[in-house]
Amino acid sequence: MQCSLRKDARGERSKETTVLVVDSNRLKAMPTLDGLRNLRILNLAHNQITDWWAGIDQCPKLQVLDMSCNEMSFLPSQAVRYLHVFATLKHLTEVDLQGNPFSYLFPEHAAALLHFSLMAGAKLQVVNGEKVSSSGLLAAAQDSDAVFQRIDEYDDLFLDRQEAAESRPDVSRYAKVEEERGHASTLQMMRLLEQALQDDRSLEPCVKFFDLCSQVYNADDEDALKDLWVNVERSDSAKRVLAKQLVDNALVLMERDERSRPLILRGLAKLCVVKEGNMSGECLRGISLLIQQQEVAGGAESENLDAAQVLADVVLPALTERASDEYHTLSVIKGISSMKPCRRLAEALGSCIPLLSDLLQSFATEETVYRVIAIACMSAENCVEATGQGIPQTICRTLLQTELPTEEAGRQLYNDLCSIAG
Repeated sequence: MQCSLRKDARGERSKETTVLVVDSNRLKAMPTLDGLRNLRILNLAHNQITDWWAGIDQCPKLQVLDMSCNEMSFLPSQAVRYLHVFATLKHLTEVDLQGNPFSYLFPEHAAALLHFSLMAGAKLQVVNGEKVSSSGLLAAAQDSDAVFQRIDEYDDLFLDRQEAAESRPDVSRYAKVEEERGHASTLQMMRLLEQALQDDRSLEPCVKFFDLCSQVYNADDEDALKDLWVNVERSDSAKRVLAKQLVDNALVLMERDERSRPLILRGLAKLCVVKEGNMSGECLRGISLLIQQQEVAGGAESENLDAAQVLADVVLPALTERASDEYHTLSVIKGISSMKPCRRLAEALGSCIPLLSDLLQSFATEETVYRVIAIACMSAENCVEATGQGIPQTICRTLLQTELPTEEAGRQLYNDLCSIAG
């Protein structure tokens, strides 16, 4: 017997109901499932439900649950608690939770779901639209242990992913995400980008790409990045070719799939900490292209898609923290100096005025530093900050100690110095 949420003539839904379909009804909360002990199929897809699947344990014969494309959002630690209810449903064969904020940002939930279903003795055949193989069940049992042991880390990772992806996908296909083993590598990142380009239905490769970039960004020392160029020719030229190809693929992916943009954009920004292979320069090239596009368009669609804001939020803080690494600092400054000057870029550079002032003391003849200062000083507010940091005075001393240049590049730089000092 099939029914909707409408009650019968006696004011109660029939206890014999086996199928309950309430998809696309703008529901904001779970309907009560009291008395539906014979329910076998429950379809609540494409609603606006924000809470969890409370009450499904009152349906011991449930075989199919579809709560895809709702608005359920909670931390991984909460999700694991809620998933425990599946340990009471031994007849389940199909579950679909994809298209919810929690399932997209915590794809590892699938391993926990399979774990609890196995506890119930259920034989799940389909999870989030993907068939479950016997080998997949075994792998899920192993993966779930890692998820449970590191649940606090997954909470932190969830918040990081959430910050990176403001807009949520309508559909997120199921894919078992294995625990990352070892250190991040550029080839690994390249494979994920290629996978995302080939399968535009899934955002899982983009999430994993972002995670690997975060791993690189948060590395405490060089040893943590020892595998970054593993299986790549040792020559600098080979690394440069790979870095350029990686950024090119990322740009194509962002152009093709707007859902991936927040993750890929912030991922590239985090790779700006990599010195070898001109990785920082290539990533800044990609960010520069996006800044120019958004300048022409009159702005980004949202703050998380704002390339200039990402430069300010991700690249520049890392530059300040790693200021003692002169090689890396100058590499990033060189990349920024090659960007086409514009208002959005100038405003983004406001946070690094103190660093630029320090660099002037150490590298008084480094022209890229002056170019970046010239770009930053396109903003009146930055000019005030630069004055407070003593930048004009430092430049004046440099001008007095420098002979008037004769070549074109030198004259352009000299003019920039005069403009800043003025």
